[in-house]
Amino acid sequence: MSRVGKSPIPLPNGAEVTLGDTQITLKGPLGTISQALNPLVKVINDNGELKFQPGR
Repeated sequence: MSRVGKSPIPLPNGAEVTLGDTQITLKGPLGTISQALNPLVKVINDNGELKFQPGR
């Protein structure tokens, strides 16, 4: 993965993340958004940071 892909994404205060098998949902003070997950990318919620790793 590129260096940008290896950088964790910090979550702002008040943001909630729900990781499902096939989708990720982010909920915050401005609303909710859902996105389908690519099976080749693994998403990890680690102490308020989203980290991405190769899925295979």
